[in-house]
Amino acid sequence: GGYLAQVTSAENEITTSYVGVNDAGFAIMNSIAYDLATALPTSHGILMKRALRECGSVADFEALLNESSGARGHIWSNFGVIDRYGEAAIFEANDWEHRRYDADSEGGYVVRANNSVWGGGDLGSRYERARLLIADAIAADRLDHRNMVQVLSKDIGGPPSMPCGEWPTDEPALSRYLTRAAVIVHGVLP
Repeated sequence: GGYLAQVTSAENEITTSYVGVNDAGFAIMNSIAYDLATALPTSHGILMKRALRECGSVADFEALLNESSGARGHIWSNFGVIDRYGEAAIFEANDWEHRRYDADSEGGYVVRANNSVWGGGDLGSRYERARLLIADAIAADRLDHRNMVQVLSKDIGGPPSMPCGEWPTDEPALSRYLTRAAVIVHGVLP
């Protein structure tokens, strides 16, 4: 089937995808997990494009990770996936192994930034900032696509108003100088 994906802007770039959804209702995104590093990451976009072409479910993606273990090139990513069956999970993966974290077992959602739980790294202030903003939105019954676009994706880590001439640090910011995109995928059910 077909799929819609974000790709790099390099001329004739057709081998990778960095976020997308396919006709089967499977969607995938990723963030680099620095604490899973094995070598310079070169293959996560290739794996994601393959997943969009071949997977129809979270279970299919896990099977792809199992099948490609040791042969998927250099990967160190947190892959977020959802499907039309209501499954949602984060897979922390490197070249040979992966760990699965289901949204159902994590209270309905899974948060990651640029480190992993499995890799043992410091999850960092961005992870804590995201958890705080999501918890606040849930408490106020505002966790929806509007909040994700207007609050989470635009977060620069500082208080709501800053004195003129002062800038917050981007360390805890969700949107920072390395941020490439913010995408909302609205899942579908069968």
